[in-house]
Amino acid sequence: MAATRRPHKYFKWAVLGVATYGVAVTVGYQYFQGEKERFWLVTDEDRAKAFALRAPNYDEDIDTEEWFTGIKKKREQLVSQAKGNVLEIAAGTGRNLQFFAWENCDKIVLSDSSEQMLEKAKAKAVELQGTHALQKQLIIA
Repeated sequence: MAATRRPHKYFKWAVLGVATYGVAVTVGYQYFQGEKERFWLVTDEDRAKAFALRAPNYDEDIDTEEWFTGIKKKREQLVSQAKGNVLEIAAGTGRNLQFFAWENCDKIVLSDSSEQMLEKAKAKAVELQGTHALQKQLIIA
């Protein structure tokens, strides 16, 4: 019976190393050939402009995507477990407001760097006021 040859145990690491080297050379070449604009990091100002522009339609734009990938259901499962004093950073348009178990939360603070996104969150909070006693519990800053 002939013995089966196994690939060398370091073969996959060699392939990974060659691939990494190839990517580094390609990126370096493009960078030094004048395509530097593609490699700059997004500034805070750029990010703020992007969210300000997306705020009016943000929920509609992302809703189907979140439902399809299962993120919406996962957010509902996680947020419904919140209790006590809750701080939500990068709350955006307040997409999680509908999922809080309000009776378990003493205070909920939503924070975001985009004023336009927080305006949408405030509008959602007003819509929910009839359902929950939000006056004493919700702070949007």
